[in-house]
Amino acid sequence: MKRITVCAVVVAMTVCGLAQEANVRVTVEGAVLVKGQAYKQTVDGKMVSKQPSWDPLKEKCPLDPSKAVQLGIEKLMAGIPSATQLKLASVSLNQVPSMTNKWYYIVTFFEKPDSSDGDSANVIVCLDGTVPPFVNEK
Repeated sequence: MKRITVCAVVVAMTVCGLAQEANVRVTVEGAVLVKGQAYKQTVDGKMVSKQPSWDPLKEKCPLDPSKAVQLGIEKLMAGIPSATQLKLASVSLNQVPSMTNKWYYIVTFFEKPDSSDGDSANVIVCLDGTVPPFVNEK
């Protein structure tokens, strides 16, 4: 009887842990400003929970930074063709707030990278290679 109770508690804790991760209320946003038009990308808890977990102290990142840059450029140009004047400024790897082992890239572009004046874009690239769609903010 004791074993059944312990197993039930372990299963309940596991299910609760999985449910909490899938229902995490977290939002990460990317922003693009091109020729006076604002766009955003959004990654919510549901999308984050589908991303691969990664422990930077134990393993190599599942998505190489150069691949993240390539995907960011491709999706930016496909989604916002008027962004051709933007130049790559940086790429950074960020941990999703309040979530252990969940990460994403921000690929940053500026029209004038030396001054950060003009048009700009912070493009989210998830570790599975997903680049969330750009939504026009009217």
